[in-house]
Amino acid sequence: MKIKIVIFIIIILAVILSCNIQYLGPDNAVEEANKINFFIYQIHLPAGNNGGAFQCPIIYDAIDRSGGSRLGIRGIIDVNTIMSIAECLRHRPEKHVFLYAENVVFKGNGKKWPNKSFMNVENLTGVYFPADMEAIGNNAFDNCTSLEAIVLGTNFKTMYPGMLAGVKNLKHVVYYGSRLDFTGANNGDAWKGIPQGQMTLYLGNFDGYKEITTSWGAKYTTTNWAKYTWKEVYYKGQFSIEDIIEVLE
Repeated sequence: MKIKIVIFIIIILAVILSCNIQYLGPDNAVEEANKINFFIYQIHLPAGNNGGAFQCPIIYDAIDRSGGSRLGIRGIIDVNTIMSIAECLRHRPEKHVFLYAENVVFKGNGKKWPNKSFMNVENLTGVYFPADMEAIGNNAFDNCTSLEAIVLGTNFKTMYPGMLAGVKNLKHVVYYGSRLDFTGANNGDAWKGIPQGQMTLYLGNFDGYKEITTSWGAKYTTTNWAKYTWKEVYYKGQFSIEDIIEVLE
């Protein structure tokens, strides 16, 4: 009799899980979030959806399931996905959230965080950007006054003027790529409105100081990365990404 009950329960769980395509199971979430030493319950946009918006109740539930201060997303995303998250966070200003989005893929070739998409999301504390993201658009995070940390992946290559304008309390910038020169905001105006010497840089793919000189004589170094006067620069093995993120919670 007990065996029959166990089999019945397994069947019921299988049916429930097969219908619940919106959420990843906890084991999968832990596996996908293996760079972060805490649990993140990630909501998922399947490839079949080809992008699209998240519903606010699902976003709020995912935040609550991850301890109340983290939002993990994955799957195929587009502009509508990003805009929906921003709008839902604006509606719940009491939820201070770190957005963990490393494990998403941009629909098509537009691998750019949209212009002005997160303006006035004043409860956003940090963003772990998608690994395949190549650029952040103009004024994407204007007036995100709680934003203190961002993590940029290996494919990031274009800095638009004012991409982080108005993020006056930004303190930590983590970069896992290998570029010293960037197209776009080469004069440091990507950081417009952020005081010089305020931010600390963490270069996860550099073993130490490095510099390059272009064929036209321009010099780029790790210490003035992205044309900013950094408070401090840490290199591979000198910092923990978990410590940077957990301090915001």
